[in-house]
Amino acid sequence: GLPVPPGAAEDDLTDALRAALAERRALLLLDDAAGAEQVDALLPDNADCLLVAVSRGPLTGIADVRPCTLGGLDTKSALDLLTQYIDPVRITVDPLAAERLVEICEGQPAALTLAAGRLAAHPEETVSDLAKRLHADTGEGTALARVLRLVHAELPRSAARMLRLLALAPAGDVDPHTASALAGTSLEGARGLLDR
Repeated sequence: GLPVPPGAAEDDLTDALRAALAERRALLLLDDAAGAEQVDALLPDNADCLLVAVSRGPLTGIADVRPCTLGGLDTKSALDLLTQYIDPVRITVDPLAAERLVEICEGQPAALTLAAGRLAAHPEETVSDLAKRLHADTGEGTALARVLRLVHAELPRSAARMLRLLALAPAGDVDPHTASALAGTSLEGARGLLDR
């Protein structure tokens, strides 16, 4: 590619990317695109380039967009994901309940991971029990929202407050220092809440 000086402005970086792609065939993959404006700035001028952007919402306002909704994991992959977090015996003793949990979580990796984490934290609870509890949630929202509501409702008040505050934090990993600042608590207090 073209050399870009350290500390270059975002516009300079965008121009350098477009210049580098001007004479090439390339596939660009943008994961977790913030919105159409971010994607539009990176669209190559070269018709031989293809850009695939993954976003949580629609990317309206970009010419020649072909939206595609991604589904969840297939049942086998979803069950494999669950067994990364919980003892596989919990799946094999009641495979229908495990499949029901996958269905309730719509195969969504984030919802399945959170559900598996909850099962890992509650070894006395069966997969069937969790599936029934999630199925009973008639609230609106995604599968992930249902699992989050269940987990949030079971947290002690201080930990639930911390979770709500963490939702306001900038994207990325949250360390105890950030959690401490958000919650207005000591560093040790924040560590304790994060461990819950």
